[in-house]
Amino acid sequence: MRAYTCRDGRGPLLDAFQAKCILPLSRLLFPREGGEFSTHHSFMVQYKQGEDLGLDMHTDACDVTLNVCLGREFTGAGLTFCGLRGDASGTERRFSYRHTHVKGKALLHLGHQRHGADDIVTGARSSSSSTLHHLSCHHQLHHPHLHSPSL
Repeated sequence: MRAYTCRDGRGPLLDAFQAKCILPLSRLLFPREGGEFSTHHSFMVQYKQGEDLGLDMHTDACDVTLNVCLGREFTGAGLTFCGLRGDASGTERRFSYRHTHVKGKALLHLGHQRHGADDIVTGARSSSSSTLHHLSCHHQLHHPHLHSPSL
């Protein structure tokens, strides 16, 4: 996977897109993790036959991730999802869903949802990803040992 960070003045545009489009959906789908965002990081990734084919299973260091398929011509390179990291039910490493990318379509998921990019078979696929952070929620989910219970 080749990743390219967006550092070319698109910050205000991405801020507005986040507030008007992503935040209402995130609030609806993930009220705890996606109710508000304090920061975001946007970047582009590319998978290409003969170069970077895919990405191993992982979780994102954020609360909510938006993945938009920008396309090109390709086969393969879907996203495979497993359970939530740290889930007490033991489903963290169990397959749950395989997403097929379609140019112009987006996917919104929790950052602690285990997922990986399947190998590309032909062509090249580019995607735009935004990782969204809810500061207080992020620290409670990802660093629970730093928080003492309320009395």
